Amino acid sequence: MKFSDQIRRAIDGSGMSRYAVCKAIRLSQSTMSRFMHGTGGLSVQMLERIGDVLGLEIVAQKRGRKAGNHETAKNARL
Repeated sequence: MKFSDQIRRAIDGSGMSRYAVCKAIRLSQSTMSRFMHGTGGLSVQMLERIGDVLGLEIVAQKRGRKAGNHETAKNARL
C-alpha cells in the first residue's frame, strides 16, 4: 500500500476533514492533493505535523539502495 493511501486512511478514520488537517498543519490543500495523488511529496516535517494532529507516529524506513533510488517522504510508513 502506498504511503499516501495510508495517510488518506488515517485522515478519513480520524473524523477530521482533509481541510481541517491542512489548516492545523499550515499546509495548502493543493499540496496535500498532489501528495494524495502521487504527484508530489511532503517533507518529513509536514509528515510529523500530520502525525501530531492525528495522534500517530510516522516512521520512515530506508529501502535497499538502487541506482537513482533516494529516500523520500513517499517511502515512509505509518
